[in-house]
Formats: sequence, structure tokens, C-alpha cells
Amino acid sequence: MTREDAIRWLEEQGFVGSKRDWSFGETVIAAAGKTDASGIVILQHPLCIHPHNGAWAITDFSRVKSEIVVCESLQQATQKAAATLAGRLRATRQPLDSPIDE
Repeated sequence: MTREDAIRWLEEQGFVGSKRDWSFGETVIAAAGKTDASGIVILQHPLCIHPHNGAWAITDFSRVKSEIVVCESLQQATQKAAATLAGRLRATRQPLDSPIDE
């Protein structure tokens, strides 16, 4: 799986996916998204899927203290990130891309 494949798969599942190249390396950002009244997407529960010691890992940007979850492959990390996001949305009872109240 490539980063482009991971982003496409996340979007097919109803999540936001995007590439970012920075200090974590060549990464994928996975998040739930809400759209405000002007059409801007606000990321919720952002997770960073990044290379880590020859494997892939997930770092949770929505937590002050985040433990790195290490996965064997980008595909496994992408699926784990999607499952984590789905669980958080269920816990908060928020549908994907629900509008933000003004």
C-alpha cells in the first residue's frame, strides 16, 4: 500500500486523509472531519501515520500524552487508525462530517 492508496482508502471509509512531509517523515494524516458553514473542513481526532524504525506507527495528535502504536505495515496502520477514529466517533455519538453549529 502506498500513501496515496492509504488516503484513498480512508476517504472511501468516510474519513479525511492527507499527505504531509515533515519531521515525522513522509506521513499520512487520518482524521474525522466536520464542515463549518463556510465549507471549511475542521479535523477531529487527528492521527499521524508515520514511519518508525522500519515499520509504521500511529501518533495521536488529539491527546496531550500520546503513546505510539507500532504496526507492521502502512496498510495495518491505516486500518488501525480508521478503527480508532470510528470508535471515537461512536463514543461521542458524532456522525462523520456532521455540520458544526454556529
